[in-house]
Amino acid sequence: MIYCIFAASWFWLYGGCFLTQVPNFAITVLAGHPRLISILLTAFIIGVAAGSLLCHRLSRGKIEPALVPIGTLGLSLFALDLYFSSTAFAAANQLASNLMPIQFLLAPNGLRLLLDLVFIGLFGGLFIVPLYAMIQRDTEDGTRARVLSVNNIFNSLFMVAGSLLGMLCLSILSWTIPEFFVVVAGLNLVFMALIFYLEPLFLSSLKRWLKIAKTPAQ
Repeated sequence: MIYCIFAASWFWLYGGCFLTQVPNFAITVLAGHPRLISILLTAFIIGVAAGSLLCHRLSRGKIEPALVPIGTLGLSLFALDLYFSSTAFAAANQLASNLMPIQFLLAPNGLRLLLDLVFIGLFGGLFIVPLYAMIQRDTEDGTRARVLSVNNIFNSLFMVAGSLLGMLCLSILSWTIPEFFVVVAGLNLVFMALIFYLEPLFLSSLKRWLKIAKTPAQ
């Protein structure tokens, strides 16, 4: 139970690190018009919605812990690709300024960058939906409200920690926003590897789920 709460709270730290940087990312890194901010945020939101729906389909209506490791891997892989796509985009459009959304999409690596955000959201949906379902399933009726309150407190603490991490990397260490995304992607793998070590259910469920997926339908 406690590991599910920590993992869910980590999701809010991870998501907060990305979403709070989207405005500056769109303007300073991508040389975009302020309208581009809404496009990037919309891509992320669409991804989360799609991931939540896909989660229901992949789990076949059941609570499936196996999707959490899959979500973890996808979150880091596409965050890493976001670094490469945004770096390549900035290099190819050094002289650009105030790019409108359509100009952004038509520019080299523009669509790739947008898809990175969609897939980060999608794998975020695969990651967080099973965790909240597990928290509610494993909590007794008489204590569910208190457990959810504790979960919300941890969510808030982790979001504050994400803000402090952003201040450290961007303001104090003077890293670029794409470099910050890489750091968060790496920390995601480290933190969740610790969770999977402390709670083997996630990896054992993944092995079972993959075995079932490979079994031909009778």
